[in-house]
Amino acid sequence: LRKFLKNHVIEDIKGRWGAENLEDNGALYRFPPTSPVKPLPSPPRENLENFSGDKGKLFKLPSSSKRGLKKQELLQSVENLARPKADVAEEKKEGTQQRREITQEYFGTVWKELVFLHPFILGLPSLEEVLQPAQIIPEFVMYNMSNTSKHGVVVLQDKAEDLPHWVLSAMKCLAYWPRNKDMSQDTYSGFERDVFRTVADYFLSLPEPLLTFEYYELFVNILDLLQPHLERVAVEALQICCVLLPPPRRRKLQLLLRMMHRISGNVDMPRLHDAMGTRSLLIQTFSRCVLRCAQEEDLDELLSTRLLAFLMDHQQEILQVPAYLQAAVQDHLEFVRKAQCKQEKEEICAILPTYSYCKQITPQEFEEQKVSTSQAAVAELLENIIKDKNLSVKEKKKKLKQVSLFHLLVPEVGLNSIGIKSNDFWL
Repeated sequence: LRKFLKNHVIEDIKGRWGAENLEDNGALYRFPPTSPVKPLPSPPRENLENFSGDKGKLFKLPSSSKRGLKKQELLQSVENLARPKADVAEEKKEGTQQRREITQEYFGTVWKELVFLHPFILGLPSLEEVLQPAQIIPEFVMYNMSNTSKHGVVVLQDKAEDLPHWVLSAMKCLAYWPRNKDMSQDTYSGFERDVFRTVADYFLSLPEPLLTFEYYELFVNILDLLQPHLERVAVEALQICCVLLPPPRRRKLQLLLRMMHRISGNVDMPRLHDAMGTRSLLIQTFSRCVLRCAQEEDLDELLSTRLLAFLMDHQQEILQVPAYLQAAVQDHLEFVRKAQCKQEKEEICAILPTYSYCKQITPQEFEEQKVSTSQAAVAELLENIIKDKNLSVKEKKKKLKQVSLFHLLVPEVGLNSIGIKSNDFWL
């Protein structure tokens, strides 16, 4: 199994690479989406019935040739279909160059499908009910994944959508206090409180929370995962959901959480409130501007404060670019490119990554299989030695002595167990 893991015949259940040390600790492993030798076909998922539009749209590759459309129909389904042999040579001549082009629209559709499938992969039925395909805007996802600084913060092309300069300066002043305090101006007692109030007033004046009204139910359902034994699943679920946000809101959320995290852990920061601790003040102040519903009467303050506390504690992991999702998209597109280059007579199947698991057996079954397979191997080895006409009698005796030594070292796989008596062994 260690060799399988090292050579990526199997992989970690979450697709993480880099630590291929197999340990018997109850961790789950899966087969990767594609075989190391050849792609593995898979039946379609039944959970995508509610996907708006044509589900086959994901697998349709662009081609302007009418004759080439016959070829593209093979990629509109996840079932392997036999390729009609007629017109193969003609189509290959007409559409080879165009078939290899993957448009931005198709690229965005792949992103949308993979993000939509992720809650199913994580096994989160609560998210399956509230996340609708129409809520996934692939342009937002692609922008959030590709336009980032070295710290993972979204970089906006349109500066008009960014935070005002004075708000950024105030947030930077608080985040790096007292190092980034503007020493060119005279400060006064309570200066840091006024700066904090300026930042708070700006975020509280926003007409919509940073997590948006549209995704309120989605983030509220993740609150069920905020338990110690489900922490990693909660982080990954929030990571995916935050990628769905419009880029300006994701950037504001990133900068706000980074500032809150730094202020909360800054021992040099003076008290910002006489009767409340700094961490409690931060959570109480910004909870409404991060998560709230459109109907104020239905707002549960406890929900927003719990979520914001978790976001602040895990902001670096949650708001980083999910590399595993990026890798899944690249793997799928690479698979599609290879599928287009196959010989026309072969079956072509463009599939999303599928996940399957080894069937677990009991320790007793494992011990029985260990002995039975070893016995069968010894019996086959003896038979091959005896029937090998290329071996001399001396060489056969030498090899049989090696088998005899194995019998002494591993008595449970003895000669009697495979139907050979000891006194018949040397005959």
